[in-house]
Amino acid sequence: MTQSSTNEKAAGRFSTEHIALASARRPWVVVGLWLVTLVIAVVLISTLLADALTTQFAFTTTPESQLGLDLIEELRGVPNSTNEVVIVQSDKLTVDDGAFQQAVEDIFEDLKELGPEVIRQDTLVNFYQAELPFLVSKDRQTTIMPFAMAGQVQRPTARPV
Repeated sequence: MTQSSTNEKAAGRFSTEHIALASARRPWVVVGLWLVTLVIAVVLISTLLADALTTQFAFTTTPESQLGLDLIEELRGVPNSTNEVVIVQSDKLTVDDGAFQQAVEDIFEDLKELGPEVIRQDTLVNFYQAELPFLVSKDRQTTIMPFAMAGQVQRPTARPV
């Protein structure tokens, strides 16, 4: 037997033809090997992948949008805060009706009573106070009262690995 015929026989054992013939001769062994492979894959995924995934979001660098927000805060002298909107809507009344106006003004007064520790001073506004048309919907059955919450937005910090 020559060296080349030995190499050909060894290469023939790992050919697709030889593997297919061996699988056909012992199909349950092949099924068992696939099940063992599947179990090993599930075990590896459950043990190794859990540490690699996170639900927290943090930039690894500071993007330009964040640099812009930081600059705006620095120039304004006021920290960035959460903006909120109260929506007042009626199916029957419009902003021109006295009952609707009274309901809006009552809500406005309730919000004002929360004080500057909850709502940033001079940010709460309503349509009747400012007469700004963009605070009312086209059908005039809805108005909004935007305001900024007091305090600072706490940005998430990167979690150490």
